[in-house]
Amino acid sequence: PRSSYLELIGVDRNDPNYYNYATKLDKNFLKITKDPFVVPDWGALNFNLHVPPGTNDANLQGSVKVTIQSEDIPDHTFTVNLSRAEGKTGTYESDTRRLDYATVGFETFTTNIPDAFRGQVATVTFELENPSDETTIYVDDIKAKSVHLKFGNNPKGEAKEEARYEDKPYSDNKFAENLLVERPQYTLSYNGTTKTANWASWQMNKSWNFAVPTKGGIQRSDGYQDNTLPQGFTSGVAPSIYKNAQVDGVKYDLGHLTPHRERQRTQKDATAVGLLSNIVPQQSFNNQREWARIENYTKRLVDGGKEVYIIAGTHEIKKDAEGNNLKLPETNGVVDIPANLWKVMLVLDSPGQGVADVTTNNYAVGFYLENRQYTQPNKGQKVKLNDHVKTVNEIEALTGYDFFSNIPSDIQETIENKIVKFDDKNKPIEIIG
Repeated sequence: PRSSYLELIGVDRNDPNYYNYATKLDKNFLKITKDPFVVPDWGALNFNLHVPPGTNDANLQGSVKVTIQSEDIPDHTFTVNLSRAEGKTGTYESDTRRLDYATVGFETFTTNIPDAFRGQVATVTFELENPSDETTIYVDDIKAKSVHLKFGNNPKGEAKEEARYEDKPYSDNKFAENLLVERPQYTLSYNGTTKTANWASWQMNKSWNFAVPTKGGIQRSDGYQDNTLPQGFTSGVAPSIYKNAQVDGVKYDLGHLTPHRERQRTQKDATAVGLLSNIVPQQSFNNQREWARIENYTKRLVDGGKEVYIIAGTHEIKKDAEGNNLKLPETNGVVDIPANLWKVMLVLDSPGQGVADVTTNNYAVGFYLENRQYTQPNKGQKVKLNDHVKTVNEIEALTGYDFFSNIPSDIQETIENKIVKFDDKNKPIEIIG
């Protein structure tokens, strides 16, 4: 029989302690305030919600109000409605406050923490409002950092600049070209000048492709406006830009940084990767051939039981003959076309491992490609990953980022100097280093 979502992440429902590590809210216990904590200088508030198996829609009533409080600072509230997400393109924003796979496993919700709370002692309160007599919800894994940045926030350059979120318009934002966007599905560094992400970071294991039963299945939902970013960050970025997109006769696809095929758990997850903030203009054959083979390699690792932490991004901008940035659309361009694309992966032995579990026996692997067509499929030319694989240290030298920086430097140096070799069928055959 097929594994359940919880089994994939190592949770046994038959264990008598199944719910003991989570806080239960129901009509008899409506409210819980967690111990005070010092709010870190960056990171959104993340928490998980779970509804007991067998709960029907009639018993999904009310809401969970989350309140962050600190002395002399106005409260920050975020409310999750205990109703099912609609899973449609036009409902993404409201669906971020509704349940999806919470009825199968623990679903993560995210809310940005206002800057006024940074460095202050605060509390977080979870309150069940207007429930039915049968409504039960479990709260767990409350933290102020995304799982997708467990191994670092990719500091760049000598100044070690990291992405940060600031709730101000693009024109007045200190992080206009390095805005931290944290979602349950992935994390971005978004550039409001190029109108693309600098990078996306995400965790990948088998659980992310455990599809919650959905009428009609998980549908691909690509390329639509992201209205969740501060004013001005995505101005002019519309789906029409990518329709039959060409510049100087070169065709460009919707190039997903976090790929659709790695977010198949729910329709909400699939919709999140279709946001244009997660998409860059990518040469069509490059996207469909070289990049797809790299994704196949990730699938091979995950199918083998590994957990992989992945960062993918862009490097430099394509130029025209006069040295101007190439943009989409070809007339009155808005979105800069990246000159190069890269991806780095940290491979862990099993899901759930953290920084303390990484040793020199682990490895990281990188890929770097120009944003162009490499092969001619009509001439029988095949993709060869060996032409694009690099050490992570090599990609750091090219891009200026310090990947997986939370790992102790001596271990980090060893695993980032390893390189993977592939055979002619792009199957990994050797790890050198």
